[in-house]
Amino acid sequence: MVFLRNFLNITMPSCILIFLTLLLQYVGLPSKLDAAESTYSQWQLPEGAKMRLGKGEINDIKFSPDGSHLAVATSIGIWIYDVKSLKEITFMRSDRYTINAISYIDNGELLISASERGPMLSWKLNIQTPPTKPIMPSIPSHSTRLGFAMGPTISPNGKFLANGSMGGSITLYDLQGGQRKAPIKAHSRHAFATAFSFDGSTLITGGEDGKIHFWDVNTQKRQQTLTESSSSHSIAISQDGKMIANGNFGGGLFLWDIETKQKIRTFKGHTDAIQAVTFSPDGKIIASGSWDTTIRLWDTDTGNQIGIIKGHPHFVEQMAFAPNGNFAAGTSRGVISLWDIKTGREKPTQNRNSYGLIRKLGFSDDSQKLFNFAGDKLTVTDVATNKEVSYQTIEKHKAGYPGTTFSPDKSLMAIRTTDRKIALWNVSTGDEVLKFRSGFKEAIIDLTFSADAEMLAGAGIEGDIRLWDTKNGRRYFTLTGHTKRIESLAFSPDGKLLASGSWDGTLRLWDLGTRKQTAILGNSSAIIAVIFSLDSNTVVSTNRSNRIQLWNARSDRNIPIATLSGHNGWIRNLEFSSDGKTLASGSDDGIILLWDWEKCTQSIRSNLQ
Repeated sequence: MVFLRNFLNITMPSCILIFLTLLLQYVGLPSKLDAAESTYSQWQLPEGAKMRLGKGEINDIKFSPDGSHLAVATSIGIWIYDVKSLKEITFMRSDRYTINAISYIDNGELLISASERGPMLSWKLNIQTPPTKPIMPSIPSHSTRLGFAMGPTISPNGKFLANGSMGGSITLYDLQGGQRKAPIKAHSRHAFATAFSFDGSTLITGGEDGKIHFWDVNTQKRQQTLTESSSSHSIAISQDGKMIANGNFGGGLFLWDIETKQKIRTFKGHTDAIQAVTFSPDGKIIASGSWDTTIRLWDTDTGNQIGIIKGHPHFVEQMAFAPNGNFAAGTSRGVISLWDIKTGREKPTQNRNSYGLIRKLGFSDDSQKLFNFAGDKLTVTDVATNKEVSYQTIEKHKAGYPGTTFSPDKSLMAIRTTDRKIALWNVSTGDEVLKFRSGFKEAIIDLTFSADAEMLAGAGIEGDIRLWDTKNGRRYFTLTGHTKRIESLAFSPDGKLLASGSWDGTLRLWDLGTRKQTAILGNSSAIIAVIFSLDSNTVVSTNRSNRIQLWNARSDRNIPIATLSGHNGWIRNLEFSSDGKTLASGSDDGIILLWDWEKCTQSIRSNLQ
């Protein structure tokens, strides 16, 4: 490939791996699948992390040229699966950038990847010898970042890249010449999907307008059009050029005969938007990846599902860590995933919650039950069987319930309503025990209980913090200082401090005894989540830079004592295990990372020496 550079002679000490975001790391393909099966949750972990739960959001999928492997581009890197066994073979981590599009080139020896914000990269695959040196395409920088990407794809010959847009136009890049061609006015509405023919001469596009167009890559002239009744969120063409497959937002997957322009088959199984689709080289199998967290393989002749790969959440909305440390749960678009921490594998599940968006998760003190609140239902799941055992209907408020939180012992649930009231419910009985007006003029964003559940703190768009007595709803006092929306609150376990994180870029600590602010920490990046360590000495925060920062809770020094890197999306959830030895973080990149707190604090001590 004339546009690829020679290998770079770069060494990467383990202590700075997480900071080298423009370089690639490689994992050789293990010689034994059995060994890979039990260790994939620990492959390519960032420093300080001990396990990864979930495999990242699906963005693109491609079969290897011989059809034996399936490559999956995700928000955290590239996974390679064995098609016959559907087991993980290897994982290549992207430290900072989401991988949006991939393509095999050079007879399957290389994978090229493109990212919204990062450079275009090449990944060398060698089953016998694990690669040790990274390589990068020699492509002008203006064409290596996609911006806001919709359905990006790379041609099989590695010469072109296409990317859709919200306005319906398609941008085409000549990767060898380093040129961006004039946008194609392809669709009247959003252009979600793009695909190239096997020889790279034809570009196929699909959009929200329900049409599928074929374009000559060199002249950019339209060749023909297929009309579909629903939008195309993803699209692929068979290698022989005879069939088209497209998936839509509702989880529908369809197969078309290009010559007759007729729908051949409909595949049923996905329950959410299909983000990516691809044909095997012989055209006998279609692989589709969806926001329902699954990749499914289909027989094109019969329409039957022949395999399923799980563990790819769209993003982590809510997260909970069992007190005994044996289980973790996360939600994505109404789907609850439950993982066994000992094996790192997801437990079989009923898949989709039928009561709508899940507002909160929480484990019982004995770790045997998982609570989730969605719509007006409080559902209890048996952890051992991962099956729903009961639910309670919470009296539906006319304004709805935008959010909720559990008390530390899961005996109470605090619900905020869209008309700024707060209701407390007994979890075991489902009875409302208290309802009161918050006093806020605008929306409440977060509520949190003190460790003894006797105090409730709330904050939101106004930037003020209010604290109430959970027995009678009487307001204790108000804390002021933030200048923008407050996103997260946390009480210290010893009950002495309150931490608040805001869009004004600051993490503030408040002494509850004196009702005074003790520290202003952070920088210009908005704070997303905050939590205290179990000894109350360290406060942990996340911000829009996708990093976790550790601060001395007993000091006003505005310098983090440690920074943890490993997520490629906003980190919205933080939780400690009951013994304080593990920190769990859940992110928009679709994964939960488990951090060894002792190792993290060892790094702190090393940094302070």
